[in-house]
Amino acid sequence: MSMRNLFSRMSIIATVILLLASSSFALSKKDPRVRRVEYEIDEISAILSDTTNQTENALWEKRLDLARKELVNVERLVELEKREQALATQRSSGSDHALREALNSVIQVNTNDSVRGILSLKSSIRRRKSERADLEAKLKAAVGDSEDSAKSQADFDSEIKSIDALILSLSLERAAIELQIRVTDEVERIEDLRSRLDLNPKPTIGLIMMKRRDVLEAKKGRDEYALLEESLVAQREETATALTLATERFEHLDEEIELLNADHKALRARTQSDLKEKKLKLSRLQRMLSQRESEKRLMAARADHVRDQSVALDSSIATARQGRELLAAEYLFLQNDLSILRRRYLARITFPVVLIALLVFLYGVISRRGFPLFIRKEDMFVAQRMGRYVLFLLILTVLVLFFLEDLRAIATVLGIVGAAIVIALQDLCSSFAGWFVIVASGKLKMGDRVEIDGQRGDVIDIQMLRTTLLELNNWLGVDEPTGRIMIVPNSFIFKSKVLNYSHIHRYIWGKIDITTTFETPPSEARDLLLAILKEETSDEFMAASRGEEVLEEKYGLRHTDFEPKIHTVIGDSGVCFSVFYVSHYRKLVATRDRIVARILDAFHENPRMQFAYPTERHIPTPPAEEAASATHREKH
Repeated sequence: MSMRNLFSRMSIIATVILLLASSSFALSKKDPRVRRVEYEIDEISAILSDTTNQTENALWEKRLDLARKELVNVERLVELEKREQALATQRSSGSDHALREALNSVIQVNTNDSVRGILSLKSSIRRRKSERADLEAKLKAAVGDSEDSAKSQADFDSEIKSIDALILSLSLERAAIELQIRVTDEVERIEDLRSRLDLNPKPTIGLIMMKRRDVLEAKKGRDEYALLEESLVAQREETATALTLATERFEHLDEEIELLNADHKALRARTQSDLKEKKLKLSRLQRMLSQRESEKRLMAARADHVRDQSVALDSSIATARQGRELLAAEYLFLQNDLSILRRRYLARITFPVVLIALLVFLYGVISRRGFPLFIRKEDMFVAQRMGRYVLFLLILTVLVLFFLEDLRAIATVLGIVGAAIVIALQDLCSSFAGWFVIVASGKLKMGDRVEIDGQRGDVIDIQMLRTTLLELNNWLGVDEPTGRIMIVPNSFIFKSKVLNYSHIHRYIWGKIDITTTFETPPSEARDLLLAILKEETSDEFMAASRGEEVLEEKYGLRHTDFEPKIHTVIGDSGVCFSVFYVSHYRKLVATRDRIVARILDAFHENPRMQFAYPTERHIPTPPAEEAASATHREKH
């Protein structure tokens, strides 16, 4: 069977399988996958009814049984997907209910009113800071040891502390409003997310990755609110402690003031020799008394500010807790949605996985049972290799049909990874590109005899990354296998000089050098050699001439006239005849042996034909010359 018929049959098989695969996308009331399997069962049943061969009948019955089992599995898968969709549409699960409860529990604020309140608080804070700066300036100016100076310093210091408490209270109130706005924005975002949420989206890798990002963002937000709540609680405890201390301080101020007044009166009434020391003590007591009186006067206002701080912190804590609970509910909701999407994706990829497994099974059955029925043994290797290529193409087609959107989602990543792979594995990529050039050009096929960088061999396999040769010649000196296998990366097609002995024209020239003695008649020897050459190679020259016509048709170039040729050269030892003959590239050695055998027989039968070979002649010296030579030796 010719390779063209082989490839035609392979194409027909590939077309049939592609039709079976693509039929699953046909529009129908039933699920397309069920329709595809039912159509396949009908086709197999029709083939089975027309088959009379028992071997083929058994194969098709086994295939029909597998198709029926596949139909049961597909129907079960469709039913499971319907249940998943029903569950997805009923979004009244615990996570969705918890999210709705969290949304309803949040007390939303009017953003515009809140913004105006924040602006008003900022303005108040600026005014209070300006007042504080003025008080600090007055405090620095009130320098002196007099009673009035001490009282002024105490008043200024207490007012500064009171303003600091007020500024802190206003800042906490502003932070509480800002936190309420933030939580309100979270509510609006989540409600918008729920309104845009597709109840039955098509599960893809891109969608799963996006859902996972949303889950991680919700978890991050939940943790941020938890940390904020923890910090606010700690700050609230400090404020409560400060308020308790302020209350206790206020309760003891009257006692301190009475004691200081008593000490001050006693010191004034006391007679002391050192007036300077007495004056210093009185000044110190007066300063302390003024501070306590001023502190008592402003302590109530400061306590009110601390209470306002506690109220603002309580509001912030409640809002932060609402935000944490809201984000926690969103996290659970999105996590549940992601789990459903993952399960649906696994259910979705079940069919292409089954289809790919079916294609692999079909290839195994066809290659082991089908190919031997209609493919010759010598073509089996090529058929199996082509079958694997077709199988790879079909699997790639199935993957593209089912995962096209997934490939689009990761196209950028694939591009970057592909570029990195090309740079890191450029030799492998070059070999793969070389394989594509070899297969596409058709100028190098399995069975060809080639010479690559001086190494000769027969091509026995062409893979995606390497070409395998059976080595010829080398130390043998003739075109016979050495027994070694030579593996060459396919990149040789770009880097090396390649000689093909069998591309289009399968006949090559050979040469035999014969040297005859000068005593051999040259014309007679030439005629004898030419006659032998014509008799032994007439068929080869005719076949070579026909091959030359194909070469001329392909490339528009006629190489030469294929006729027996003999070239004559006068050498040192005799007359050299170069006999040029043509032979099939695989029979070059056999043709040469046949011609040499005929020449040896012809020279053996004709004594006039003598081969020249290296000889040594001894010429005897005459007697007179020997005597003269002896006399000459005696004189010396």
